[in-house]
Amino acid sequence: MKSDDAQVQKLILSLHPLERKLLPFLKTGRSVDDLVSASKMAEVEVVRAIQWLSNKNTVTIATTEQEIIGLDENGEKYAKTCLPERTFLKTLQKKQLSIEQLAKQSGLDTNEVQICIGLLKQKGALITTKTPQGLGLSLTQLGEQLADKEMVEEQLIKKIS
Repeated sequence: MKSDDAQVQKLILSLHPLERKLLPFLKTGRSVDDLVSASKMAEVEVVRAIQWLSNKNTVTIATTEQEIIGLDENGEKYAKTCLPERTFLKTLQKKQLSIEQLAKQSGLDTNEVQICIGLLKQKGALITTKTPQGLGLSLTQLGEQLADKEMVEEQLIKKIS
C-alpha cells in the first residue's frame, strides 16, 4: 500500500502545470473541444496536457475520425448565385459564340470559361468548331437539356450549404 502511495506522490510531483490545470475537467468521453471550453485553456495546451498524461499512463485517449465536407469561398459564392457552368449553358443556349463573345455576354472570367469548356466537353454537352473568328462554341442536344435542368453539382451545393 505504501508503494502505491509513493507512486501517486511521485506522479503528483511530476505533473506539469498544464496537466494539473486540466485534471479537474477530465471525465470519460469528453472531447478536446469540450475540455477547451470547460478549462478555458487553448486547444494546443489541452492536447499537450492530454498527451503528457497519456505518456504517464494516467489517461487513455480514444480518437475518432470524421470527414467534414464544406464549401470554400467559391462554393459559397456559387451557392448564392449559380455555377459558372449554368451561366455558360444559359448564355450559349440555342446559338454559337466565340470564346470572347461568350465571356463578354456571360460575365464569366477567362479562367471560368476555360474550366466550363473542359467540364462541358467532358460531359458531352459542348461542341467546339473552328470558325474564321476563332473557336466556335455550341451546345449538343445534351447541353441544351442540361441548360434546362438542375445538374448534380448544383444539387450537391444546395445540400452542403
